[in-house]
Amino acid sequence: RLNNVALSNGRIDVPQFNPHQGQFVTIAAHADGDARNIMDVLMQRPLDLRERIPVDVASVSGRGSLSLTLQRPMEHEVTFDQWRFSIDGRLQNFAGNMSGRRVALANGQLQVRGDQRALVISGPIRAGTSNVQIAWTEYLNRRGRASSEYQISGDFDARDLVRLGYTVAQYAEGRVGVTVSGQGRGFDVDQARVDLNLNNAAVESPWRFWTKPSGQAASLRLTVARQPDGGLEFEDIDGRGPGTAIQGDVRLARDGRILNVNLPRLAIQGRSNARVTASRGSDGGLNVNVRGALFDAAPFMNGD
Repeated sequence: RLNNVALSNGRIDVPQFNPHQGQFVTIAAHADGDARNIMDVLMQRPLDLRERIPVDVASVSGRGSLSLTLQRPMEHEVTFDQWRFSIDGRLQNFAGNMSGRRVALANGQLQVRGDQRALVISGPIRAGTSNVQIAWTEYLNRRGRASSEYQISGDFDARDLVRLGYTVAQYAEGRVGVTVSGQGRGFDVDQARVDLNLNNAAVESPWRFWTKPSGQAASLRLTVARQPDGGLEFEDIDGRGPGTAIQGDVRLARDGRILNVNLPRLAIQGRSNARVTASRGSDGGLNVNVRGALFDAAPFMNGD
């Protein structure tokens, strides 16, 4: 047993007792047990994923099976970079709490594969009240680039998106179809491409300048970039709906306040056909500049 995980089919291969450079001791086994105990194994060296997997291991439940092969160079002193290993397994009925997020995970049927270069976890899981598909790749020895890459898709409750850190979803209520391809550390976003299907969500933009009922077709595409101060930059925004076309960039503070707006095109039937820029002044107010044939300023008259 290893960490209360039952081991079977164990094998140790030693090429010779007088090793030469380039030879390895190979240790292989199959593990079956509680998902929590298997996750604990992933946290130990040489894998050492404790700071990388965005899940509180103490909260994990479910079952798992894992085939693991470790290869250690037959030398006196070796570093992690010199180890080789491979993992192939599954986590069934996986559940737990995300670390740093108020989101509970459940009903995960996840495949775990990888080697000394990267670990890939993929499959369906429930995040909050949302059924999603994830493919998360953690690069174990990458230098100078984000360690995590992920793709998330599913039918999200807008409140779950807010809890996951996508504060722009606070302006929606209902179900939002989401596809996210991103980079960062764990699920902390450094940069991501986001595609939103808003057909089944009610949307109310800041100042109620644009509103949409659930059931009316609309979509939004954008790139999200994390700023050094913790805020978010929404770039290459492309929003579309009946009588609506929105293109440009918006920057939000860490608390969700709008800091800067640059919308070369803000076309909303009956409300706007203009270019809009805005920046937050030292007094906390938002200074707005509008150029175009039509802009209804009434929603802004009560402040922000």
